[in-house]
Amino acid sequence: MTPSEGGILKKMKWLCGAVLALSLSLMFVPVMATTTWQQSSGPTGWGILALAIDPASSQTVYVGTAFGVFKSTSGGDSWNAAGLIGNYGVRSLAIDPTSPQTVYAGTGNGVYKSTNGGGSWSAVNSGLPPQSVYSLAIDPATPQTLYAGTAITGVYKSTNGGGSWSVANSGLTTPAIDTSVYSLAIDSASPQFVYAGTDNGLYKSSNGGESWSTVSIGVIRSVAIDPTSPQTVYAGTWGGGVYKSTDGGSSWIVANIGLANTNIMSLSIDPTSPKVVYVGTDNGGVYKSTDGGSSWSVANIGLAYTNVMSLAIDLTSPQTVYAVTNGGVCKSTNRGGSWSEVNNGLITSVVKSLAIDPASPQTVYAGGAGGVYKSTNGGGTWSAINNGLPPPTTMSVLWLLTRKGPRHSMPGQMAVCTNLPMAAAPGARSTVWLK
Repeated sequence: MTPSEGGILKKMKWLCGAVLALSLSLMFVPVMATTTWQQSSGPTGWGILALAIDPASSQTVYVGTAFGVFKSTSGGDSWNAAGLIGNYGVRSLAIDPTSPQTVYAGTGNGVYKSTNGGGSWSAVNSGLPPQSVYSLAIDPATPQTLYAGTAITGVYKSTNGGGSWSVANSGLTTPAIDTSVYSLAIDSASPQFVYAGTDNGLYKSSNGGESWSTVSIGVIRSVAIDPTSPQTVYAGTWGGGVYKSTDGGSSWIVANIGLANTNIMSLSIDPTSPKVVYVGTDNGGVYKSTDGGSSWSVANIGLAYTNVMSLAIDLTSPQTVYAVTNGGVCKSTNRGGSWSEVNNGLITSVVKSLAIDPASPQTVYAGGAGGVYKSTNGGGTWSAINNGLPPPTTMSVLWLLTRKGPRHSMPGQMAVCTNLPMAAAPGARSTVWLK
């Protein structure tokens, strides 16, 4: 392997890992408190890549999958195919807030637009390169203005509802560096401020994408905004610990005093006491700050497993905190003072995400390798609610070093190759997952 091939292989490995991490973070998003799931011509063996809720009708939900778009008008009780069925790979969805029948889908073949709630779709790719669109964002003040984050060439902007697109990459990309944009966010109060989460770090534009400046370099695993002071933002990084901004991301300070483990996997802010912040770490358990990140202390009493992938706080009773670990779900009723396992009924301990019903906080959902589970007593007991969901699938990637450089199979595909040298998979990934 040449040095250049090794560099490419390393980057491709990191990219796959980043996509996997992003996918796992979207593993399960409950749309309603349902006990059964139905799927019409739905995917088998692949998960949900994107989700969007109609702002005018919360019972109307769209999901993007590897096989197209599905739509529910019953809050998730039943689903119907809503177009783009085939090898489109719908990775992002966005709904016009002023005209909810207008829906945009970012796919492996660019952007598609529906003006009748998914009844039909048309390609709106004029000016876009022929590559995947990982993220979409609509200007809430001017919905004809959209941003698209692509797989390689950064951000593109449309000011006519997708009719045409122009490059919006000044300061974001260089000819020598590819930039994949996995997420986009627009400040609803000041839409000229746009944030882009990329494989090269976090970027901010103060002029609607005309130019970008670096906010942070590194792998950002979680971001949380102070609900009482939106200019205060926390970013959890992999290897760099916690960063804090008090000016909306224009500048950042390291906030790691007392934080022995700097591989941050999750971050959550107490909604009633925003100075109280929790972070979940990789094999370091939970840390808690009571002074807005100025200092941290370990909060692991009773926490048997210390790989904390997700944290959730009961909005109506913030002393109740849930931690999703590599050993299942743990619960604290004293703001992290102590923890107890709440896994009764969870067939598998491989839980990746958790959500609390805001209207009924005793109702909690957990998603993982064994599917979706529901508790109606605050995690006291769990039951599976997988009727109609596709079965979990083993996702694996085979890497080959070919004469044209490193190549890999798509997850779930079989790769066949003859007369070509084979390289060992770099940090081979194989996992069972349900999104």
